[in-house]
Amino acid sequence: MKNGKLPIYGKDYKTTVRYFHSKTWVVASIAPLSDEFNGTPIVMQKQSGVYQIVLGPGGAFSSDQLRVLPNDVREYLLNAGVIHDRTP
Repeated sequence: MKNGKLPIYGKDYKTTVRYFHSKTWVVASIAPLSDEFNGTPIVMQKQSGVYQIVLGPGGAFSSDQLRVLPNDVREYLLNAGVIHDRTP
């Protein structure tokens, strides 16, 4: 919070959302507009109609953490550059 005010979407931060497998998997990230970086991704899976966090939020993940993800979700994260060690 800046000066006790909540951040405002489009003015203070931006979001990116990417869906996979008919919206059963989602990768979302949030990033401040004032900085040039990819944001903080979070991976969620829809279970019983509700999205549950599978990975994150975080700025970097290990390749071991990606093993539980579908191939296309894993590839998306690899291409986003949020893996801090070798490719799985």
